[in-house]
Amino acid sequence: MLSGKPELLKKINTGSIVDMVRRDGPLSRAELAKRLHMSRPTVSKLVSELLAEQVLVEIGVGPSSGGKKPIYLQINSKGAYVIGVHVAYPTIRIALANNLGDVLKRGAIPAPDSLDSLLDEIVSQAHELLGTAKLTANDLSAVGVAFSGIVNPQQGDILYARFFPFVKGTTFKEQLEQRLRAPVFIDNDVYMGVLGEASVLDRQPYSLAFVTLGAMIGMGMMIEGQVFRGARFAAGEIGDMLIDAPRQLSGGYHPEGGYLERWLGALGNEGVLRAAQAGSEAALALVREDQTKLAVMLANIVSLFDPERLIIGGTILQVQDLFLPQIRTLLKDLTGRAIELETAHYSEDSELIGGIAKAIQSLQQKISIKQHGI
Repeated sequence: MLSGKPELLKKINTGSIVDMVRRDGPLSRAELAKRLHMSRPTVSKLVSELLAEQVLVEIGVGPSSGGKKPIYLQINSKGAYVIGVHVAYPTIRIALANNLGDVLKRGAIPAPDSLDSLLDEIVSQAHELLGTAKLTANDLSAVGVAFSGIVNPQQGDILYARFFPFVKGTTFKEQLEQRLRAPVFIDNDVYMGVLGEASVLDRQPYSLAFVTLGAMIGMGMMIEGQVFRGARFAAGEIGDMLIDAPRQLSGGYHPEGGYLERWLGALGNEGVLRAAQAGSEAALALVREDQTKLAVMLANIVSLFDPERLIIGGTILQVQDLFLPQIRTLLKDLTGRAIELETAHYSEDSELIGGIAKAIQSLQQKISIKQHGI
């Protein structure tokens, strides 16, 4: 059990209980005390407060091993609802979830070409999802937005968005909050993807790299449980990477980046991928070239970051049999420090689930603040 200022300690312990019940519940008070190394009276007192606040609910009695029968606790799934949004090109995906993270409804919309259209479409889709779940706007507690671009999450500012340039420097976050009447938490989509993937790991690794591969390429890094964003919130923009400068720069300089994304011949090109799956030799030759380019990129990541775990997500998972077996082989040939490539638990939904996870985390913080006045 942690020690320190009583108010801060109580906040931390309360958050730990909520987080553990959300991840591993249902659990009894005794199990919580044992797992969290807290005293039983401390756990009982905090659980009583959480029950009074309707954050937790008692769901039944378990078998006894000789003493009093344990009462199992679970998160009150009807206590709050959140929405996750993945703003990416060419499709924006939205999902409604309860505060356990269970996705209840989902939808998708084509990426619009103006700020007003973007806001209108997100708000309309959010209200439609709430309505089909027989909920209202008053039931919405928080929104997590995974945005394809460079984002200052503290301020909610979008600093750069290649596919959504009309959002840069606007009050997108504030306008979305006003129209949905709920707090909005926004971050880079790949950073949200890291949160989504980390949320299901049995053990938090010291370092984790989540690489999304498709028409857009990016990487999120987590070190000791914290997302690493860099000095200007742009760490992991590997779509800008130069791995064969003479060829990649043959078309000129592009200060906006995207050198690696432009250089790929197959990945992100649906026509080429369909032809490759049909056995076209010309298309398969482009796939093989991309395999080498991506393996070199991943070898550079391993050399620079040396992550404990390396997870691959993005639209490449739709055609992973075309790419990943050979990329794994090439990566091992390129570096003796290569680690096993894992595929994302949430497939193409990692960023969307990360937005949901961020919104749920905000609820946990609000609980602690409300209860303890911190």
